[in-house]
Amino acid sequence: MSDPRISILEKVAIATEPHRDDVVLCGGMAAFLICREADAHADAAMTEDIDLTIERQAHRQKTLQQATVPTIAAGLEKAGFEREINAFPIGDGKPTEKWVQDGDSFYIEFLTDDHRQQVHDISGIKAQGLSYFTMSLDNTFLYRLPSGRELRVVAAPAYEMHKILTFVRRKTDGKKFKDLYYVAFVGGAVYDTPEALATALKALSVAPAWTKTAETNLGLVVANLATWAQRIKDNDPTGTLTAGGITEFYKRLATAYRPAGEPEWGMK
Repeated sequence: MSDPRISILEKVAIATEPHRDDVVLCGGMAAFLICREADAHADAAMTEDIDLTIERQAHRQKTLQQATVPTIAAGLEKAGFEREINAFPIGDGKPTEKWVQDGDSFYIEFLTDDHRQQVHDISGIKAQGLSYFTMSLDNTFLYRLPSGRELRVVAAPAYEMHKILTFVRRKTDGKKFKDLYYVAFVGGAVYDTPEALATALKALSVAPAWTKTAETNLGLVVANLATWAQRIKDNDPTGTLTAGGITEFYKRLATAYRPAGEPEWGMK
């Protein structure tokens, strides 16, 4: 039996093929493909939302120069997706949208980099602006699907860093702990040790303020592991993670990411 996630991603690849270099898969579906690329047996939690991020200025310039290229919206409609207005906009109150197929529980949402969190009209679709997505657009790899079609996917270090930077902004504990689950699960699937992940995070070209925020946020996780570890584990349907393993993972990651010479967490 084919994996339903692969089936829907094949449809996404068809719909967005003319814009493959401009559209990057992120979110939970990216975790799924990152893990499959690193270890075919690692299977991140099932998710129904397909988050695609797009660099709006470069894409607009490209479409102006290539007027014959169909819009993203046209590609989605041709592939059988329909626009549905999202009743719960994230940013400045403008309506956002998701793209669905009749009878299918999966849905596509578009994101773009904008710390002001405004909604942007791009290529016939509306993209919700969120912070830190330059990292996801600049650090990617091509994933080859069974059909031979390819999707551009955020690379593991940028995926992990984005989750570390943003989990504190989540409005519900459920989403916050799911983000921290993805960091632990993907980190374990892709890297031999938490220290190796820390090295990859340090190698990212990001603003110093982002680095400091990531350090602070990892310290927050470590300070709350006594109550958070089990809640992070509860997001793992595979039963692969344990509360003890999560505790060790985050302590080692935070220690390895902290600049040399700084005191250990909780020490002055």
